[in-house]
Order: sequence, then structure tokens, then C-alpha cells
Amino acid sequence: METELESRKAASERHLRPGSREFLAVLDEIRELHLRKTLDYGQDDDALSNIRSSADVINVPSWAGAILRISDKLHRIKAFFRRGLVEFDGIEDTLLDGAAYFAIALVLYRERNRDA
Repeated sequence: METELESRKAASERHLRPGSREFLAVLDEIRELHLRKTLDYGQDDDALSNIRSSADVINVPSWAGAILRISDKLHRIKAFFRRGLVEFDGIEDTLLDGAAYFAIALVLYRERNRDA
């Protein structure tokens, strides 16, 4: 028997327009990227601890620290446009990282406003 969640997902799948399936696949990639990277960078009790501690070093809110990481990704993309390549991470990795950092910034921004 189909659960309510499965039923809703099936109904939304029927309404997907061109591009949506690919978009949702990218969101799944970002999810997996986040889960893998938090094993390296986060702590057991806080997956976003590295972002928080970096922001503390320069005395900005945590969400602003994530924006600084996004800035690094934008500089890499700018170099890609200028040179046609990036040396270390490919352009797809850079775009995925940037999208993940935007989501992290939103999480931290909401957290800050909720706690304020």
C-alpha cells in the first residue's frame, strides 16, 4: 500500500515540466555533497561547526561566513570565464559547492533570526 508521502511524490512527479527532473536531481547531488563534506569538516554535534568557527574568527554572523565562502566560489567561476578552466575543482564541483553554501547561509540566517 502506498504511503501518503509516496502518493504526494507520485502526484508531483506527474506535474514535472521539462527541466524540473534535472533540477531535482541536482538538489539530490547537493544533499549527498553536504552529507559527505560534513563528515570531514563538521563535528558530531554540529555539521556546520566549520562555518560557524570561521565566521567567529573574523567576527561576522555565521551566515555571513557562508557568504564569504560563496565569494570564493564566484572568484573561481570568474577565473573559469577568464581562462576557460579551473585548476583544482571542476566547474561543476564549484557550482555544486556554491549552491550548497547558499543553502547553508539560509539555514544559518534563519537560525540567527529564530534565536534573536
